[in-house]
Amino acid sequence: MVALAHGSDRIVSLGGRGDDDVVTSGLDDGAPSAVVGFDGPAQRLAVTPDGSSIAIGRTTDDGITLWRNGTAVATTIATPRAAQWLALPDASTLFVVDGELSRWDLEPTPTRRWTVGDADAVDEPYLRHAFVTVDGDIAVLRVRDDGSATIDVHRATDGGQVASVQLALALAPNQPEGLLVPAPGGRRCAWASANAGGVSLIDLDDGHTFAQLSGDGASITALAWIDDERVLIGSNDGRVRLVDADGGVLGAVQAQIAAVIGIVPHATTMVSAGADGMLACHALEELVDARAAVPAVRAIAGHESGLSLVTDDAVVQLDAEGTRRWSAERPAGDIAAIVDDGELVSVAASQRASSSGIAMTSTVVRVELGDGNLRDRTEIDGAVRALLAEPGGGLAIALSPNPSAPQDARPLVLLPSDRGEAAYHRAWGPGLPHVLVDALAPERYLVGLADGRIVAIGPELDCPARAWKAHGAGVVALHRSGDELLSIGLDAEAVIWDARTGERRRGFSFTRHPKRREGPIAHSLFDRGRAVAISFRLPQLELFELERAELRATAPLPGAALVIAAAPGADWLAVACEGGMVLALAGDDARVLGAWECGGVIRQLAYTAQRLLYARSTTGQVHGLRLEPARHRLDG
Repeated sequence: MVALAHGSDRIVSLGGRGDDDVVTSGLDDGAPSAVVGFDGPAQRLAVTPDGSSIAIGRTTDDGITLWRNGTAVATTIATPRAAQWLALPDASTLFVVDGELSRWDLEPTPTRRWTVGDADAVDEPYLRHAFVTVDGDIAVLRVRDDGSATIDVHRATDGGQVASVQLALALAPNQPEGLLVPAPGGRRCAWASANAGGVSLIDLDDGHTFAQLSGDGASITALAWIDDERVLIGSNDGRVRLVDADGGVLGAVQAQIAAVIGIVPHATTMVSAGADGMLACHALEELVDARAAVPAVRAIAGHESGLSLVTDDAVVQLDAEGTRRWSAERPAGDIAAIVDDGELVSVAASQRASSSGIAMTSTVVRVELGDGNLRDRTEIDGAVRALLAEPGGGLAIALSPNPSAPQDARPLVLLPSDRGEAAYHRAWGPGLPHVLVDALAPERYLVGLADGRIVAIGPELDCPARAWKAHGAGVVALHRSGDELLSIGLDAEAVIWDARTGERRRGFSFTRHPKRREGPIAHSLFDRGRAVAISFRLPQLELFELERAELRATAPLPGAALVIAAAPGADWLAVACEGGMVLALAGDDARVLGAWECGGVIRQLAYTAQRLLYARSTTGQVHGLRLEPARHRLDG
């Protein structure tokens, strides 16, 4: 058995050199600095941040062994069950998950301070997976018999629960093996189960799975985040892959001969441990060279006269044929949204306010499309979820507010057209927004929330005009056409509502993925708003007539649909599929007009004309694609 943990500039391994010794090595050179003999078997290992203390959990109920590093003095804590997870935040505190979550004070003698859960109760989940939050509290995964799961945060001081998020992801109950790893920023985590072939990236604000990373045909055996956007994935074939949060593979290296059972990023390197007891160090540049020569485009938006795109260092405007017109400074952070209304391009980016906290701050810039001049730059507390350009140049912003005062949440921000101050409004209050659209006068906005509600915001912006439960799961899309409103939910239902009253008029069900209840769902209106194309991450596309709420056509796809888009007034639509294929389909019967082989993972499609399409991949590439109607074929 090989286990791996790290603290300070040292790495600690159990059996890492082919025997049962506990070896502390330097991360820079791998040279052993301390060796302690251990009589196994063992399955869990933890080390303090400064590397001074080590805890080892045995595979049986023989307890947990503690060492002060560099000494041969050991202390054993008797536990009734084998430890599933250990954490040593300092030399005097130990957290243990063994069906229950408990805190032990180690000085002067080990004493259990508190316990959460009951491993013997039939109506309580058996706890197996946890992590330490950026605030020093403990987040534990609870999986119930029906597969529903929550991540609950308990105070380190007394075990009291301070937060809980319901996961959209369905998990196997009582799953003995899995990997639960938080991102450095504290608002995301990665989950890989022992009997599934991929990695789920989970947003801890609302529990939805925002990305599903492929296992590339191998079992996932190790996970580690480099930063909030990049994940190292180790597998049973000895490879380590570097993958970004959008699912694009940035590089890979054959790190081990046997399965990779642990990864520790360190500065510009990573150290991996193999199941055969070997340790190896690789420079991260060995993995990321595949991305070095690729233009890093992070977002695109199209309009009739050109294409707006955001790179790693600029906002760039291209004309309709792809020639650069101007560039402007982009906001710092991860791009959250981009809106191009033909007169202004608005770009929002979000990032952590400080390296040690979880609060987010966002920057929104508005740039004149004609000449690239900056109209304004606005700093906002919270993470931007959606942008809505208003007639006359105003901008509405839906936020996920910072969690410091949830009852005082003001998630709606309005930027006027005349460079005035941003106005914060209570609007719908608590509730994570997925989508924001305009409403029929006198109401201003319609908001789709993660809890399945639709909220109408009237002229009084600090309280809802009305709200109703539209779906049994999150509302992922709203499309308004005249006095009707189409909503699409994660419950695989689409409903047409009276946009003035919220009364249901008609609806239909679409095919749901049998396992991935969290989506995502690809969708687009077409045929001048008279039809909608939908795919619930499946290798098929369904076209529905909205007036009759009937299925118009179904088309098989070469891979799961990731993005669907249709140009205004066009008689065809584009579908980006897993595997990098983009198809052009006729709007009347979904017949294939042609295809482009783009490669990679396509995340955005944007039109600059009815027959000129741009596709952005997670590797940062943009492909210009044209449909030639006279020949009914596609040229890339």
